[in-house]
Parts: sequence; C-alpha cells; structure tokens
Amino acid sequence: QPSSASSSSSSSSTSTTGLVDRLWKLDFWNSFNFHLATCAALRCSAYYTSLQYAEIWCEQYQMQQSAQTSTQALNTYPGLMIPSDSSSQTVIQLKQVLFDVYRNTGEPHSFSAVGVDWKPGDQGKIEAAEYETDWAKSASLYDILITSSPSPSSLSSSSSSQSHHIEGLLMAMKKIGHQHVVDQYLKSFGSQPLPDELVELQYDSAWRNMQWDTHFLAATTSSTAVSTVASLKPNKAIFCSLRALQNKEGSAISELLSAARLSLVERLAVASNESPNVIQPLLANLQQLSELEDVSSLTKDGQTMMSETTVKELQMKWMRNHQHRQQSEWSFEVIEPIMALRSIILESFSNDCVGLNSLLLEMAKLAQIKGRFSIATSALHRVKRGNIGSTSSMQVKIQESRLMWEEGHKSGAIAQLLQTIRTEDESVVVIGDDGNDDDDDDGDENKMEIVEREGKSGTMSWFKAYALCKLAKWQNIQRSERRETIQHYLKSAIRIGGEYKPHAHFAFAQYADSLYQNFADKMKTPE
Repeated sequence: QPSSASSSSSSSSTSTTGLVDRLWKLDFWNSFNFHLATCAALRCSAYYTSLQYAEIWCEQYQMQQSAQTSTQALNTYPGLMIPSDSSSQTVIQLKQVLFDVYRNTGEPHSFSAVGVDWKPGDQGKIEAAEYETDWAKSASLYDILITSSPSPSSLSSSSSSQSHHIEGLLMAMKKIGHQHVVDQYLKSFGSQPLPDELVELQYDSAWRNMQWDTHFLAATTSSTAVSTVASLKPNKAIFCSLRALQNKEGSAISELLSAARLSLVERLAVASNESPNVIQPLLANLQQLSELEDVSSLTKDGQTMMSETTVKELQMKWMRNHQHRQQSEWSFEVIEPIMALRSIILESFSNDCVGLNSLLLEMAKLAQIKGRFSIATSALHRVKRGNIGSTSSMQVKIQESRLMWEEGHKSGAIAQLLQTIRTEDESVVVIGDDGNDDDDDDGDENKMEIVEREGKSGTMSWFKAYALCKLAKWQNIQRSERRETIQHYLKSAIRIGGEYKPHAHFAFAQYADSLYQNFADKMKTPE
C-alpha cells in the first residue's frame, strides 16, 4: 500500500511538471514580453531582477531566430546570447539596460561583456570612460562636447545637456585632482543663476579650499537661514556648518545638520539596496555630517580651536570608523570626501600638525594605490607647506619616491630615495664621501654604513630601515646595483630596524630567494 501511494504521488508530480512545462512553453513563454519586463524592473531599481529578465529575453530571441534560420549570427557573452545586429533598436536598448545594471550594482568587469560600441557617438564613450574611472578621457570628451556646442548667454537659459556637460567636465577634473582648476572655473560664473548641480559643486569647492568669504556664495550662505534648507544638499550643509563654527554660531549648526540629514535619509529610503554606487556616497555624506556634529559638540562655550585632549578624542572616533570602512571595502571616491573634510577640520580648528600630516600622508598613500597621482601629489604638497618635523619630513620624501616609482619615473625614485637616506640626519654615514672607505672594498660610492646614535628616535629607525629595504628592492628590480651593494643595504636595515627588523629579515629572505631562483633558472638553460 505504501508503494502504491508513492507511485501515485510520483506519477502525479510528473504529470504536474509536464503540465507546467507545456503551459510555460505554449502560453506564458511565447506571449510574455520579457523586454518590457526588463525595462520595467530597471525603472523600479530591481537590477538583478532586470538582469534575469534580460537573460530570458535573449534565450527567447535565440529560440525564435533558430526556428527561422540556423545561420543567424550571434555574439556570445557570459550568461547571455546577444544578437549581433547592433542597428536593432531593441538590441541597443537591451545593451543600455545591461550597462545601467552593471553600473548601479558596481560590477567591476562586466562592462566588457556589453562592448564599447553599444551606443554610437561621444555619449557612449563618456559613459564607458566614467564606468572605467578613466577621468582624463572623460574630461577630454566633455571638453569636445562643450566646445562643439554654441555658447549660451547664461547657464540658466542653456539646455540641460549643456549644463550636464559642464558638470561632467568639472566632476572629471575634480576626480583627477585639479581642484584649483575647478575652483577657478566655478568662479568664472560670477553671481549668475546656476543649476542645482553646479551650485552644489560651488559649495564643495568652497569648503575644500576654505574660502568662507567667497562673494558668489555670500547671498546664500547665511547660517541662520534654516527656513531655506528644506532640501539641503550635503556640500551646502558642510560649508554652512564649517562657516558657522568659524563665526561661533554653534546654535545654527544642529538645525543645518538635521535638515541635511533628513534630506539624505529621504534619498536613502527610495534608493535600491542593490545599488552600492548610490547607497555608499549617501552613507559617506551621512558620515560627514556626523563628524561635523562631533566637532560642534566638542567646541562648546564659543571656542573655535579644539584642545589637544579634544583632538585625540576625535581622532579615536575617526580611527574606529576607518577600521570599519576598511572591512566594508568602500571605493576611493567614497572615502576621499570624508578624509578631505577631516583635513579641513584639523587645519581650521586645531593646532595638531602631527595629526594633520598623518592624515594627509594616509590620503596620499591611498590615492597612490588607486592611481590618483594628482590627488596624492596635492596631499604631499599640503604636508610640505605646513609645519613638519624630521620624522614627517622623511615620511614625505619616502612617499614622494613611492609616487614617482608608481608614475613610472623609476630612476628618479631610486635617486631621490638614496638621497633621502644619505642626507636626512647625522645617523646616516655614506662610506666613500669622507675618505674613510676602509669598509668599501669594491669602491662603490653608493654603499653606505648606518651607524646607531644614542637617543635616536625609534620611529626614525623604522623609516630608515623601511627606506633601505625599499631601495634594495627597487635596485634589484631595475638591476641597477651589484649584489654586494644590495645585500649591504639589507644588512644595514636589519641592524638599525628596531620594530621593523622582522620585515627587514623577510626582505632579505625574499632577495636571497630571488637570487637562488635566478641561479636555478640559469642552470636549466643549455648554455
């Protein structure tokens, strides 16, 4: 009896499955317009649902084409079969859908699946350049579009495309790191009415350059005019809050920040949780407002400068937030505005030069890793422009050498790092420069002996050991020095390394291993 029941249930499920398959193939599959469903899901910010409908549409299209002819040419893409007829309006719309999905979901490598020719004209090239964060190419294309369009009498009367092109050009220049160029461009508009996007860029440029008395913002930056901030944009709120702190108007800051926070939360409420490229910048803006609120609460009783204890408390909060951001893997575009605001806070409301220099060096390192060399150079210039000690000075020179190396100026990077190690302070003695070259058996004037001095800073020893290891590594890569010289650098790094000594031992082990590998490869050759 149980076996008959199981067999009956099995036959029932089989018949049900067969019925569903027939209904799907005969009715739903052929009559449902999956292309319209794909576009509708995209408008609802359901990006992954839109991608699934797009895949079903391609499968449906492939079945229809294969039923008509077996010679229809198809381009194969990962997970999708996209028709090769690029002139078809439906195919162009489908590729637009795929591009929008990948752009909003932050897919790093999916754009190549769509192809660079999915949209004709310069606009398609611009969107491709922005997606690939090629801001130099994006700025060049925007410049072509602006110069090829007739110049309007004012931006308020110009077409939306013209103002969009100008905004795109300024954003690209800002991403590259040409903040002064952006500032001068925005000043050229004077007091004429501007679109909201350009006004927001004006406020962003103003607080980044600490221009609190800019004439074209004077009429709209009253800290007490809270009635006009129903839809307050984040950069305007940041500018007004910083200016209120400068003018000791702490009572207006809480209202400004509350209005700006409300506007951001409203935008978060309607944003799709499938789009990190939309959500992360909004969360970063909320983080900026929160840190401004912390500064406002720590500068009470009409004070404009924070005490040393207050600055340390603030930096501890920043460090906890920084560790959280490292785990979340935010992009540089999201982290950079937060770090820029922190540098303005420390420069304007504290005398902590060490903390400011440390923050700027961290920004320079991060910008260098992400390939934003102009931003890294600007951060290093701000450090050198301020009051720096000997340790920070050596840090800056090491970071400048690393930046030169990443930019491709490898010989210059090696020369600058070698000069930094030679001349930073008296603890570096260059064998051969003073005539006492008894230890320099091979006559190499680039070899140096590092001598410990009493009372020398452990931090300075760390940097010198790091610089020696980096110098040895670069010279080994370039093959610009002999083996004995490179080994001498590494031994010196181990001798003075302090806390860096384990890293110096590891660097020496890596170098020895590379020598062994080279020797083993030579022994395998027939020569």
